[in-house]
Formats: sequence, structure tokens, C-alpha cells
Amino acid sequence: MTITPLVSIITPTYNRLSFIIETIDSVLNQTYTNIEYIVIDDASTDKTYQLIKKKYGKRIKLLRNKKNLGQVVSLNKGWSLSKGKFIGYLSSDDYLYPEAISELVCDLMSSKSAVCVFPNCDLVDKNSIIVKKNVCKPFDLEDTIVTQGCHIGPGALFKRSAYDILGSWNPSLRLGADREFWIRMSNLGDIKMLPKTLAAYRTHLDSGVNKVPGGFMCREYFEVLDRYYSVKNDIPLSILQRKNEAYASVYFLMARYDLARGNLYSGIVNYNKAVESSQKFRGIGPILKLIRNILGPRLRIFLGNIKVLFKI
Repeated sequence: MTITPLVSIITPTYNRLSFIIETIDSVLNQTYTNIEYIVIDDASTDKTYQLIKKKYGKRIKLLRNKKNLGQVVSLNKGWSLSKGKFIGYLSSDDYLYPEAISELVCDLMSSKSAVCVFPNCDLVDKNSIIVKKNVCKPFDLEDTIVTQGCHIGPGALFKRSAYDILGSWNPSLRLGADREFWIRMSNLGDIKMLPKTLAAYRTHLDSGVNKVPGGFMCREYFEVLDRYYSVKNDIPLSILQRKNEAYASVYFLMARYDLARGNLYSGIVNYNKAVESSQKFRGIGPILKLIRNILGPRLRIFLGNIKVLFKI
């Protein structure tokens, strides 16, 4: 007899009329059937809620916030109402491939040490055309702390037992809530990457990854680092030795956002702070990386539009 524990997936959505149908359909069309799917409309103004309600009816659990609360609060609300043994979330512009939940549940059930499993994924544009294949990387705590990188894409599932211990995403964070959550979760067991490509991560001009946050939001990165280095007692030596580099990475990231906003002075100030904190950010290599990080997402979107125009 095949054991199919309940899986709860939460999708917060706000003004995603262009993408939400593909997202929801990807969950409903999974080969794994024991899924509790909760979609929370975060007070959309573009009739996203009306479209979902009309098209899906009782096939999903649809909730609506009276006012816009943001992704973090909406996710926490959904998780608190969910009943699955395994839980996860799916952004309302991403989507899963049909075998995703089956593969992830199987892997999570067969691994004693894993508390979370996530798949590899493709990067797609607004037209669902693949821009880059296999963009995820295995979770690495040191890399997450020191470089501010986090390569866990759509489709991650984690154990309810781990969530009950950790609690929800930190509602005071907007930029770093997911990364801070994974850092905490890594204390409970392995965060395992499944090499199979089972999801699509969408890039478009209005996606969160392409939005340029304000300076006050960037300070969340410092908050996460401060909390990690000041509260945790058993920090691995390799991460402790790279503390200055970790803070330098935040200044470097702030320089990138400053320059993307056209704030040349602040960009230069923050870049110099990065260099002062760690010499790894000195030289032409890091400067070229700044330029690439600023132009890269827009270039991918432009090339995707060219592919559609010429039907490449």
C-alpha cells in the first residue's frame, strides 16, 4: 500500500492576473493527489481574486485579505491554517512540473536526516519560455551567511515537525525572511536539493527578484547577520572566520542596489565600505560583477522578448 501523506501548498498572490492560472493549474495537475492547496489573495486590485474564484470554485481553498499584508504575513497565515505533514509554498508567478510533489515527497520520506527537500528548476520569462536551465544550487549554510546567496527555488517542501519547532517566517523582514528561515531550519537537519528539474522560476520586470529595494530594506541583511553572529553559540569556525567578508557582502549588495537606482554617490560609498571590510571586493573582478548583476536580469528579459518576436 502506497503511503501518500497530506501535502499543504500555500500561494499568496497580489495582482498576478497574467500568471496565476498557470501557477494554480500546475498544482492541481500534479500526479500526486493528496494536496491541500491554499491560495491567499492579498487584496488584489486587478480582479485576480474574482478570476480565481470563478475558475476554481471549491477545487482550492481561497482566502482573501481585507487589506494588503504582504507575502510574509500571508504565508504565515496560510501555514497556520494548513494541516499537511509536509508543507511548502509556491509564488504566484512560478509553477511546478507534474511530477514535482511526487518526487519531493518520496525523497523527503526516504531521507532520515532531511528536514527540507527542494528541486532544481528552470528560469523562464513572462511567456514561459526557458531562459536558463537548472539554475538552483545545493544549499550551503556558509555560502548563505557569507555571500547572502540563497538558491532554493520554487517547490521546496519541509516537514511539519520542523515548522512546529521553528515557527513562521519573521514578519519584520521583507527581503530576507526566506533566507533567515532556511538558516534557522538548517539547525534541525539537512536541506537537501533534488537534482531533478521539477519547477519553473519566472523572471519579469515586476518580479520580486528584479525589483530594486530601498536602502532601509537592505538593512535587513545586516539584521539577519547580527542575529546569527550574536545569538548563535556554536558557529562553525569557517563561518566565524569570514565574518568581515559576510558584512562586506552586504555593503556590496547595497552598492548594487544603489547603482541600479541611479544613486552613484551611495553606490560608491557602499562599495568602498565593502572593500574596507574585505579586500576580496577590491579590483576589476568585483566591479564587473556589479555591472553584470545590474544588467543581467534586464538582458535576460530582453532576449526572451526577442525569442518571442522572432519565434526562435
